[in-house]
Amino acid sequence: MSQYIQDLLTAAREGNIEAFEHIYQMFKDKVYAVSLATLKNPQDAEDATQQTFMRVYEKLGTLNDLNAFNTWIQRIAVNESNMILRKRKGDVSIDDETNGALVEMIEDDFMLPLEYIERDDLSRRLREIIDDLPAVQRQALVLQVYSNMSVADIAQIMDCSENTVKSRLRYAKAHIKTEVEERERKSGEKFYGTLFFPFGYVFTRQVQSQSMSPVAAARIWSALSSYIQHYAGAAGAAAGTAAKAGLSLGAKIAIGAIAGGLIIGGAIAGTLYGLAQSKPSESPAAVIATEAADESATQPPTEASTEPPTEAPTEPDYTEAYASYLELLEDNQTDITNSYYIHWDSKIDRVERGIVDIRDLTGDGVPEMAYISCTGIKEQHFGNTTVHQGKSELNIVTFKNGHAETIYTAPDWMQNEAGGGYGSELVTADDGIYVHTHYGTADGTRHIIRQLIPSSDQSSLSDSEVVNQTFTGENSFETITGKSISETLLSTTAADCGMTYDEAIAFLKGQTGSNESSSDDNNDNNKLALLPEISGVYVSMSLPTGRGEHEITSDGKHIFTMAMPTNYGVQETSTEDTITEVVKVSDTAYRFTCVDDSGNSYTHSVYYPGTSLSETSVKIPDQVLESDERSSGVLSGRILITDGELLYRMH
Repeated sequence: MSQYIQDLLTAAREGNIEAFEHIYQMFKDKVYAVSLATLKNPQDAEDATQQTFMRVYEKLGTLNDLNAFNTWIQRIAVNESNMILRKRKGDVSIDDETNGALVEMIEDDFMLPLEYIERDDLSRRLREIIDDLPAVQRQALVLQVYSNMSVADIAQIMDCSENTVKSRLRYAKAHIKTEVEERERKSGEKFYGTLFFPFGYVFTRQVQSQSMSPVAAARIWSALSSYIQHYAGAAGAAAGTAAKAGLSLGAKIAIGAIAGGLIIGGAIAGTLYGLAQSKPSESPAAVIATEAADESATQPPTEASTEPPTEAPTEPDYTEAYASYLELLEDNQTDITNSYYIHWDSKIDRVERGIVDIRDLTGDGVPEMAYISCTGIKEQHFGNTTVHQGKSELNIVTFKNGHAETIYTAPDWMQNEAGGGYGSELVTADDGIYVHTHYGTADGTRHIIRQLIPSSDQSSLSDSEVVNQTFTGENSFETITGKSISETLLSTTAADCGMTYDEAIAFLKGQTGSNESSSDDNNDNNKLALLPEISGVYVSMSLPTGRGEHEITSDGKHIFTMAMPTNYGVQETSTEDTITEVVKVSDTAYRFTCVDDSGNSYTHSVYYPGTSLSETSVKIPDQVLESDERSSGVLSGRILITDGELLYRMH
C-alpha cells in the first residue's frame, strides 16, 4: 500500500474527515461491488456500503497494520453484506466440496465471445447466470477477479480455508461456463469471426457496468460525514453526548439524521440500524431523545478540545515536473495513443484503457510517470476480424535537470509483430515495483517477472529478473512469486487502472494551470461550442438486418436508435446520453464525450472529408469506404466511429 494512503489512514483515525473522505472515494467501488455481488439489490448494496464505512470509521484505530487495510475493509464489507442477507433469510453458505465433479471441469479462465460485452441481451444473460450462484461464490469471484485479491487474502476475508476458496471459484466458473454453453446451444448462437475474451475481463466489465451511481455515492458520503461529525461530538451537545454515551449505532445515526434532516433511500438514516428494537408504543425519535436526555443528566459537562485539528496530508509542489510530463505526452501523442490499438482485445477502433500512471515509484519524493508507447503498427485480417499488431514498450520517466528523463524501458510490453507478447502489467507488491510479462507458447505460458530496483541516487531503475520459466495450468503473479499484488498500475488486460491519454493530459493541465481560459482555445470557454460542426444523423454500415441510427443534436444529446425485425414485427430500442465535451483533434477529426444515465463516460470520434486514411488515428476498414476513397486514400464522406467500434456514415 502506498505511503500516501497510509498517511490518509493515519490522519483519518486522528479525526480528519477530509482524509477519511479520500479513503471513501478510493475504496467505495470495491466495497459496493462485493456488497452487490452478495445482495443482488442496489439499494441493499448501498446500505451495506454505508454500514461498512461506518464500521471502518469506528474501528480504524484498532487496525495495527495499515498495509492490511485493503483486506480488512473487504472483510468488513462481506460481514455487513452477510448480515443484511441473513435478515432477508438468504443463503450465505454452500457445501462446496460436494460439487467435486464440476470443480474439476475448469482450472483457468475460459473464453467468452465479444458479443457478451457488446450485446445487451447476452450481457443480461450472463448476469442472470452469475446471479444464480450462491452468495459465497459471487463474493469470491468479485474479490479475486475484480478486486484482484489473492486466494490467501480471500480466505481471510471470507473466514474459510484456501481450499474452500479455490473450490468456490472453480465451481462458480464451471457452472457459468456450463450454463453459457447450454444456453448458446438452445438458442442456436454461433460466434464465427469474432474475438474471444477471458472470462475475468468480461466479468470485470459486468461489475463496472453495475457500479454505484455518482448520486448514490454522494448521498452515502453525506450520511457518513453527518454520522462522523455527530459520532465525534463535533456537531452539537446531543450528538456529542450520544457518541460518548455509547448509544447504539442506530441511535447515533438517527441523531445526525434528525439534526441535519438527512434522508437516505427514502428513509431516515437512523432506521438502518438498531431502531427496530424500539418499543411499539414509542417512536424512534422519542427513544433517542429520552436516551440522550437521561445520559446528559448523569454525565458531567466536558470542555471543548483545545487540540488543533489534524491537517490532511498535502503533496509538495510538483508543477515543474508535471509541466515536463505534459510536454512529453503532447510531443509523443501519436506513438502513445497508438498503444490503444494493440491491447489484447483491440479490433478496429481503439480500446481506450489506462496507458499512463503518475506517482512516486522510486521513493525519492518526486512523482515519476509511466506510460506506454507503440510504433510499427500493422493491420492484420483474420476472416471478418481486423486486429493491429506492433512494437510496444513501457517507459518510466522522472523529473531531473529541469526536464523529463527516461529511467527505465521494457521493450516487450504488449503484443509484438511475431505475436509473442500476450500481456503485461506494472504492479506494486509488498516489497516494491514489478513488471510482469506473460507469453503464450506451445508448451504453456511463459512468465517473465522483473523487480524494478532504483539506483542509490534514484537516477535509474534496473530490473532484477525473478522468473523466466514456462508453466502450464493455473498460475499468476501471486502463485509464482508468493507475493501479493498491492495495486495494478498499468495493464494490457485490466480495465480499471491507470489513466487514458486524455485523462493524463487533463490531470497534468490541471496541476500546471494550463486549463485556464484562453481566447485562442475554442473549447475551454465552452466545451460544447463545436457541437454544430458534428451534429447530424449517422446510419449503420455494419448491421446485417434492420436499421441503426446515431443522432447528435444541437442541444447536446447523443441518441442511438436500433430497429430490428422479429417474429412479432419490428422491435425498436433507443438510448439517449448527454454530450459533455467536444474536442477538435485536427482539421478533419473531432472527439466527443458522453455520459449515460448511470454516470458512465465514453468517447466517440467523428471524421470529416479530407481525412487521410493512412494518417488517421483510427484505421477505417475498406467495407465502409467508397471506391474513390479507397483509390485516393482520402475520406470523402463524414463518418462516426463509436466507442463500441461500430462504424457509421452520415446521411
